[in-house]
Amino acid sequence: MNLIGEKVTSARYGIGTITSIDSGYMTIQFDEKVSKFKYPDAFQKHISLKNEALQSEMNAIATAAVEEKVTAEEKAKAQKYKEFMESVDAARAPVKKEPSHKVGTTSKKTTASAQKGIIKWDPGKKRTYYCFQGGSFNVEYAGGYIWAPYESKYGMKFHYWDRLKDLKAGDMIFHAVHGKIRAISLVREESIIAARPEELVGMFEGDTHGYLVRCNYTYINNPISAWDYTEQIKVYSQVKYAPFNVNGTGNLGYLYELDQRLATLFLEESVKKNPVLGDIDFVKEFLA
Repeated sequence: MNLIGEKVTSARYGIGTITSIDSGYMTIQFDEKVSKFKYPDAFQKHISLKNEALQSEMNAIATAAVEEKVTAEEKAKAQKYKEFMESVDAARAPVKKEPSHKVGTTSKKTTASAQKGIIKWDPGKKRTYYCFQGGSFNVEYAGGYIWAPYESKYGMKFHYWDRLKDLKAGDMIFHAVHGKIRAISLVREESIIAARPEELVGMFEGDTHGYLVRCNYTYINNPISAWDYTEQIKVYSQVKYAPFNVNGTGNLGYLYELDQRLATLFLEESVKKNPVLGDIDFVKEFLA
């Protein structure tokens, strides 16, 4: 597709003309300046072609480019995971025996319970999840739900949105805001199909319809920071689609299934800072 000489519209600069495309960038001459944009990425957000037929083709090209990039990133993650697993047997032993100084505030009892895995995975048990809510936390907490769109505004689906369909009544969710666990909740019922709640307009750029899950939140006044437990997180983040990567930092996305050994650690540490949590029935049952 030859776009040289085609007119484009920019919300910031007005109408311009494409003068060149080279090495993943295109140069556009506007009335008052010359600007460079990433090609074809810019057609998704920043500029649009005046020719509607060409713009339609560019939408498809830009979407395909994003999908290719996502696939490449997934392959890179898989390769990194493979390399990590080759050395995991050697890496596990020192982590179990000698936790780093950074996590030294964790009691011996807590560390032992997390590393021995007293909460073992059982498909028949209720599951635990980790939700990166960020700016949507306050409104979702007030409404007693979590919500995610079907797909992005470019028609792409993401596993961390689709995962809302997996939630069952009784599952536990850890709600995180900027690394701190601000609340825990129990899922009340399976997801339903729902339009985006009005209070979330502007927070999700995807479809206007999606999955809504109602849950009973318990706010945590003295939240723990997940980043204080990086070494434990590394040990229990060796599966695809974990909320944290093998380096112990959070993955991009919304909802992930959380290893129950990490859930136990996070819950025990939260109870230490907020003893009132220990009186909640589902917390006592989980930690029993």
